Amino acid sequence: MYKEKISTLLIGFSFVVTLLLVTIGISFAYFTANITGTEDITTINISGGVMNIHYHGGDNIEAFNISPDNAPFGTKNFTATGYNNTSMEMNYHIVLVIEENTFTSDAIMYQLITENTDGNGSVPLSMSDLKGIESGSGEIILGNANFSSPTDGNKVHTYNLELYFPEKGVSQNENQGKIFKAFVSVRSWLNLPPELNEAIFALYGGESMITELDNNLFKERSPVELDYKIVSTNIPFSRSSNKNRTVGTGYTFDKQTGNFTLTNYVSNVTFTQEHVGSYMCSINSHECGPNAPVFKITEIVGTNTTKVEKLFKIADNVDLTTTGLYKAEDDYGTSYYFRGSKEHLNNNLIFANHQWKIVRINGDDSIRIIYNGKCPNNKCKINNVEPDIKMGDDFFSIAGNDNKYAGYMYGVTSPDYNETHANQNDSVVKMFLDSWYENNILGEYENYLSDTLFCGDRELRSNVGGAATGTGTENSVTVYASVHRLITLKIPSLKCPLKNDAYTVSDTTYGSGALTYPIAMLSVDEIAFAGLISSGFVTGNYLYDSTGFWTITPREFTSIDIQNWYAFPEGNFLGYPASYPGSVRAVLNLKPNTIVKGSGSIKDPFVVI
Repeated sequence: MYKEKISTLLIGFSFVVTLLLVTIGISFAYFTANITGTEDITTINISGGVMNIHYHGGDNIEAFNISPDNAPFGTKNFTATGYNNTSMEMNYHIVLVIEENTFTSDAIMYQLITENTDGNGSVPLSMSDLKGIESGSGEIILGNANFSSPTDGNKVHTYNLELYFPEKGVSQNENQGKIFKAFVSVRSWLNLPPELNEAIFALYGGESMITELDNNLFKERSPVELDYKIVSTNIPFSRSSNKNRTVGTGYTFDKQTGNFTLTNYVSNVTFTQEHVGSYMCSINSHECGPNAPVFKITEIVGTNTTKVEKLFKIADNVDLTTTGLYKAEDDYGTSYYFRGSKEHLNNNLIFANHQWKIVRINGDDSIRIIYNGKCPNNKCKINNVEPDIKMGDDFFSIAGNDNKYAGYMYGVTSPDYNETHANQNDSVVKMFLDSWYENNILGEYENYLSDTLFCGDRELRSNVGGAATGTGTENSVTVYASVHRLITLKIPSLKCPLKNDAYTVSDTTYGSGALTYPIAMLSVDEIAFAGLISSGFVTGNYLYDSTGFWTITPREFTSIDIQNWYAFPEGNFLGYPASYPGSVRAVLNLKPNTIVKGSGSIKDPFVVI
């Protein structure tokens, strides 16, 4: 009934769509591929080479008196026909140029259906879902394509651009009498925003200017004098009772250890309003302990809750001399990784209604990114503090007295190493990330992603030159190879020693092919390359998160539980029981041809378009 009412109200308003094909010459080295319409055909012959692309735009779309409907109100059919007898590929791009759109944002939506009719070169992937068009004028890159050389005659790429004014289930009367005008433009690479790889290299002087970092710089820094600050205010602090507490009128702070101690303290106190303005520790003691805050009481609420102001130590011990872009070898080739201060790096990215930090360009030219928070409609400020950075909390794996739980995926209880670490079962954190992927990426953004490996190294320490360790099976006390690299040698690596631990979806050349979706977490080696350390404090690093986060790398099995490497709130990495709850930050890999706008800075992040 409501839907019928909407349709009745909207019939009669004018909607005009004009889709024309604009043709522009594309330069390829010393040759020009001539783009022609239906009225004339131009071919340039130079040194015996012929390059010709013919675009046929089909009919214009004119739609009047439309009303919301889930079927397309118009489809623009067009083809690109390429002929090339040279040795150079012919690249072209398809752009929808919005001349005028007075409809509300996302009222008009589109979907591009593609077909590589003759199987030459490549065309953009067909879109699986509708995408909205913002109000005003602008441009939308529909896709990138190319004809391989030589073409051996004319080859055809076919496109259907479907336009929708879909039913939203709410009143859309505000779109009565609105106008939408657009045309399709074909352009060369040079007229488009850059690929993300190109944009990153340009910011750092070009690919040839990127150097390797001295291995000595991965070792611990010199001691730093610590400081502290208020990290949150007016937060609930619940305990079983406000009775029998230790409270002080002030506190001291040790700049060497980072420990708080209450002054003028009294024990066995029942909190009353008189204690507002006093200080307490998270434990019932006058010594707050290592890596612990002190709390200023701001309000007493009932018998078991207090509202407090949290003070915590800080140390922006970031070596600015090594902040930048560096290179190291991974399993695919040369990788280029970001390192250092979040304030000085251009590695901020907006993608899929979320914000990310760029970790590195992988050796296969894909781009590795780590979750940094939500970004509704791809418009937001870059997050810098908890709790916005993390996705949520979960266990890495279930509690279990077995080495099999030392992995993103795991096998069965067995005296055999390969059976123990077979990729047959999902860890708790993998199920968490797969669920997030299904709700936020699947169906709309997966075509942007690459199946690049994630390394959850489970090789034994004794196999890489380290001290003797256990068997890595059943309840044998075992230390894994990452301890030798990161603690003994202090030399991280981007290479994955065992193919079984190189998690991929379908690629079995470099990886295991065991994943359901191309999502996981950073390795401990990657956070070491980024500038976090195994002891000390580094809170100015771009990966810093005041709640910490899981890595994908196991550290050891202690006979009671798996210890996984965890990036702690101080900016260092230590072992943490896998059966304890911890913060989760997803990692994805964008395809090499990802197009962006922006500069990557905190104020002007890259935006995938």
